[in-house]
Amino acid sequence: MVNNSQAGVEENTTGLPAFSPLSILRTIWKRKIRITLAWILFTIGAAAVVRLLPPVYLAETVVLIDSQKIPEKFVSATVGDDLEERIASIRQMLLSGAELKKVIEEFGLYREERKTHFEEEILELMRKDITITLESAMPGSTGASSRMKRPGAFRIGYQGSDPALVMQVANRLTDLYVEQNLKT
Repeated sequence: MVNNSQAGVEENTTGLPAFSPLSILRTIWKRKIRITLAWILFTIGAAAVVRLLPPVYLAETVVLIDSQKIPEKFVSATVGDDLEERIASIRQMLLSGAELKKVIEEFGLYREERKTHFEEEILELMRKDITITLESAMPGSTGASSRMKRPGAFRIGYQGSDPALVMQVANRLTDLYVEQNLKT
């Protein structure tokens, strides 16, 4: 008897009711219609939201970075800057207003927004749609670039609602990036 009263005291001191798997299943079974209706309503609502969202396409190009293969004792390096610094400076030149204006005019981007927004707002929209990410060095590569953990590639991406136009803009941005690299 003493043991039974001690067990009852221990359950009350924790303050949490003990749920057995059988009691949980019984509760779900009793409320099966409510649970099913809630699940159906949630599914219909989620499907409606997905149908109403506009499609967004993303096109990315990958630019592989190949370091100098000739040893520096034969030919000195023409570019002494760090690779990440060069890519960052080219990114700033590419995302400048003048370059983006050329791309916007060339492809006729943001036609509706140009009617109601200022030029700087449209450029900011374009900057948000562009992604430039560095990739790490290839895992199987050998040499100084993998030891120094330099990027082996970088991605230039653009997103929009027209898949063909998105692809063309992403290719044009990559071309501008390569042209700026050759200039520097």
